[in-house]
Amino acid sequence: MHNRRDLTAQIVLAVFAGFAVFGLSFFVAWRTLRNQSDVSQEQYYTRLLLRRISEKIDAHKQQNGALPTSLQGFGEYKVEEQNGQIMEWSGKTIQEEQGQLLDSWNQPFEYFIQGDSYVLTSFGRDGEPGGIGLD
Repeated sequence: MHNRRDLTAQIVLAVFAGFAVFGLSFFVAWRTLRNQSDVSQEQYYTRLLLRRISEKIDAHKQQNGALPTSLQGFGEYKVEEQNGQIMEWSGKTIQEEQGQLLDSWNQPFEYFIQGDSYVLTSFGRDGEPGGIGLD
């Protein structure tokens, strides 16, 4: 009978320890990620802007037979948000600073002409070339 009580106590202790480890892990993850909640929305919005600006660059090339030399004037797109979701182009203007369009992190989009094509990119949160993930 004594062994059965010891086994029960060990099981209860193991279950308690498991819950404690889970709770601590959850708390650490929550503390780490709680300020990252808007990151995916920023990425989504920047990708959407890249797609829309590319469409406008392609339309310019088709109408004029050449790529635009800069992105000046391409900030006329507007975005409508509904319940935190980006729906249609008609409400929020792309930010522009000194003639440069800005991404969700207020970094300028980079636009380069390469022969008959172009490169349009966002360097992400840190604004530096290269990087992984948001940077």
